[in-house]
Amino acid sequence: MFEIKQREIIKVPDRVKRALKEILGEQNCLDDSMNRLLYSYDATRIKMLPELVAIPENQEQVQKVVQICYEEDVPVTPRGAGSGYTGGALPVKGGVVVSFEKMDRTLRDGTKTMQLQGFSRGLSHTDFRKLLKRLDCFILQTQPATNTAQLEEMLLRTQE
Repeated sequence: MFEIKQREIIKVPDRVKRALKEILGEQNCLDDSMNRLLYSYDATRIKMLPELVAIPENQEQVQKVVQICYEEDVPVTPRGAGSGYTGGALPVKGGVVVSFEKMDRTLRDGTKTMQLQGFSRGLSHTDFRKLLKRLDCFILQTQPATNTAQLEEMLLRTQE
């Protein structure tokens, strides 16, 4: 693991920690050294420590966490699986890492559940983004090499 000196680390005030623990519960608001270390790197293997890790379970909690941090000038770093190679999940200025690991519910379109097997194999990244936009959703990921990359090419196959 590579450690790069963080030039500026913004601390999370105790009042913010208390507010986030009230919203998320103690178990979803982590500030101990071991958990901070676990959320300090991504696939780049560069380490930058957050001051706190928030793990919301729904959109309402995400909104409250972001609002509180915004009002207190605390930086927020979103984190998916931490598997990216661009450093997007690194808390460059410390602050709060918001991990979306518990927000794994199925995307719904009205009453119909969207399932991956329902897409045609050749659905392009561009068309997938258009579909999500119609549903008032978006995808947080690095742009593929081309917009014609197929969704199938961007997913890890679990079965043949």
